[in-house]
Amino acid sequence: MRTDGSPDSVAAWMLLQMERLGRLYSAGAADEIDRLHGPPHVAYDAEGSPYLTPPIIEAFRAASGDDVVWSIGGRFWRRRVAGDKPGRDQR
Repeated sequence: MRTDGSPDSVAAWMLLQMERLGRLYSAGAADEIDRLHGPPHVAYDAEGSPYLTPPIIEAFRAASGDDVVWSIGGRFWRRRVAGDKPGRDQR
C-alpha cells in the first residue's frame, strides 16, 4: 500500500502492517517510512537510529484507538489482549 505521505495515510499503512504481521516494530516501521517518505516523518537520534516523529505517532494513536498497545521492552505495537493492564504501554 502506497501512502500519500500525510500522517493519517502513514498511520493507516502502519495499522495495516501491524494487522498483517501481528506486531509492528518501531525500527522497521521507521526504516520503511523513511525509505518511502523521509523527513518530516522520520528523524534520527544521537546514535543514528531512525524514529517516528510526533505527528506520525499521534496519527497512529488516533487511528488505532485503545485496541493497540505499545510493548515497551520489545519496542513494537500489537493488539491488546485480555491480560494487558489498563493503558497503552505494556511491559
